[in-house]
Amino acid sequence: MLRSITLPEGTFWYAMSGMDAHDVALHEVFQQPKQRLSLSHNPRTRFYLSADRTRLFKFVLDKHRPVQFAHWLGRDMIDKRVRCQHDSRKEYDSNRILQREGHATVPTFGYGVALNPFNPLGSVHVMAWLPHCISGQEFHDSHTTAADREWLATMLANSVSTLAQSGYYHDDLTLGNVMIDTQQMSFVWVDTRVKRLPKEESARKAWLIAQAEDTCLPEGLRERYRQQLIQKISFEAKLPSVA
Repeated sequence: MLRSITLPEGTFWYAMSGMDAHDVALHEVFQQPKQRLSLSHNPRTRFYLSADRTRLFKFVLDKHRPVQFAHWLGRDMIDKRVRCQHDSRKEYDSNRILQREGHATVPTFGYGVALNPFNPLGSVHVMAWLPHCISGQEFHDSHTTAADREWLATMLANSVSTLAQSGYYHDDLTLGNVMIDTQQMSFVWVDTRVKRLPKEESARKAWLIAQAEDTCLPEGLRERYRQQLIQKISFEAKLPSVA
């Protein structure tokens, strides 16, 4: 369905999917969240809150400019707008997989792609605004004791291991792509890009260990996380076969 979204930059039209008509009002004015979002350090993303402060809109900017004609036409026009192969849809689909498998993630309501080819805010993902959650990076920076860092490493290892038991892994595990619910002191997946693990158990374990070696976590935390994940998947978690 078509929706017009009014932002400080102007009013733009989007072809929306996965949303009912009552999920978002037409011509609603969105404003930048005043709270410290810390949801992403990616310069290609922008976040806006709905006027009733219940919906968070994540816009992903086009990767290329029209002067880069070949890349702009192929990636941002054909792949994104015609074939619907864009980050917002991939994140929405991954969120649905996580929800289906019973993992904690941000409730998601839909995604859309810009109709105007010259609108640089090429795609949008609509999710719930969770004011009681902070990013893993913000938690890491504000909780500096050894016990806090150990708790964070344990939460990461447990969550990755549990996700692996569903047959998936997160393709971009960083502290900016996870959140901590400060009310429940629990883990929430965000900025989700999940992919299937290999079918054989030994291959899946080897894959997870390799991922632990390469993950973009702060150095001290990465070592704690790696040790706990290896111990968990080697001695505790019997990963089932993936159909």
